[in-house]
Amino acid sequence: MQQLYIDLNFEPGSDPSLQAKQITLVAVKGNTGISLEEAGLITADYWVTHEHNNGTPEKWGETYIGNVYTAP
Repeated sequence: MQQLYIDLNFEPGSDPSLQAKQITLVAVKGNTGISLEEAGLITADYWVTHEHNNGTPEKWGETYIGNVYTAP
């Protein structure tokens, strides 16, 4: 996975209420949990995408919130 999109519908200009420290990543293979390292995850960053004007991707802006995971 390269990107996960979660639509929380934040108001433009507001601070997101979901902080990086509140996100827990869990890797699953079949019905069994595996370590994120075993799943090949090196790092995961949390960005908020802000939609402007008419909603076209060219008009979007992004704000970096923080690192969710970095491999040990």
